[in-house]
Amino acid sequence: MIDRVLSKDAIAKWAAVILAVLMWFQVAGDKNPIETRIVNFDLVMNQPSDKVIVSASPPKVAVTLQGRASTLARLDAQQIKIEPDLSGVPVGSLVQVPVTFDPPVGGVRVLDVNPKTATVELDSLRSKEVSISLETRGEPNEEFDAGKPQAEVASAKVSGPGKRIDRVLYVVGEIDVGGATSEVNATVHLSARDAVGNDVLEVTVDPATCDVTVPLVPRPPAKKVAVAPRTVGVPRIGYRVDSVSTTPDIVQIRAEAEVIAAVNSIATSAVNVSGRDASFAVTVDLDVPSGLAHIQTTQVSVYVKIVEDVVSRSFKRLVIPHNAPPGYKWDVEPREVTVNVKGRRDIVEGIGETDIQAYVDAEGKDEGSHQLPVAVIFAAGISRSVGLDEITPGSVTVTFTKR
Repeated sequence: MIDRVLSKDAIAKWAAVILAVLMWFQVAGDKNPIETRIVNFDLVMNQPSDKVIVSASPPKVAVTLQGRASTLARLDAQQIKIEPDLSGVPVGSLVQVPVTFDPPVGGVRVLDVNPKTATVELDSLRSKEVSISLETRGEPNEEFDAGKPQAEVASAKVSGPGKRIDRVLYVVGEIDVGGATSEVNATVHLSARDAVGNDVLEVTVDPATCDVTVPLVPRPPAKKVAVAPRTVGVPRIGYRVDSVSTTPDIVQIRAEAEVIAAVNSIATSAVNVSGRDASFAVTVDLDVPSGLAHIQTTQVSVYVKIVEDVVSRSFKRLVIPHNAPPGYKWDVEPREVTVNVKGRRDIVEGIGETDIQAYVDAEGKDEGSHQLPVAVIFAAGISRSVGLDEITPGSVTVTFTKR
């Protein structure tokens, strides 16, 4: 009987222990549940030793994982990379390679990988030797010319994808000589260029830099001289050249002392003004004397100012009374006056005898002598183009007597 009681007690104790364990697992499961997460991992392409990656995509892969929260938390997306196998990928074309993910910890299931393939293009790894070309940037001090740059090495090795290496014709280095007054020494970066001077990217240049020396050569003496504009021909009748100017009106030249001493001005090529009746500007060449080592510019802008050719002219005209009283005869003293007019030459020189008339207005006057102002009438064809300058004398004496 006692054994049976003890047996029942033991069973009860074991039952309590089992229940406690189950409850612990229940509580632990509540605190560390099974979860599903999407984790973005970097996609890393390991370049084969004899090949080079030209392009690869996508940069990241979204992996759907399932497991306990604590286990999933151990997956560090910053440290874990997905690395597709590129060992069998050929060169020269876009290839799809499978993307898989093997969790580095246990207790995790992979539900999905998106995308399931990556696109990659490989090219053969090549290299070749090319020449180094040097270019200067800026201008040295005005008393010097930059000489030919000299590099410590004559060539460089370029390496990279075969297609890009085929495009490389040379490598170039630029050296700044702006404002320099003595020999320039600098270390310049070398970059690959194609046949038309464009940069070829994603290739390696060895050496990446080189030391360059640019000598400076003193220039001959300088002198500033005036620009002398020249014109040929004549403007349209009635117009004339008022002035001619150039921009710039002074240029700097350089030459050996005996040559520069003989040059005091530089003429322009002739500007034809024939038939012109308005101002105009034109760009012309300078007639550069022989023997000059340098000239500031070989072309200038010439501005020719064309104006009306205005002249004055005098005409003798008899004075005729207008509106004389009927039944009277008249006499004018002085009988003749001088009419001075001003206008465009071609019009003034074409004025005839009947184009200008001098008169006095005698309206309302009667017998006797009257001092009357002299006026003129211009013919319709010239009235708007000619101006009255002066009438001498400005008045005359008109005497009316009965017939």
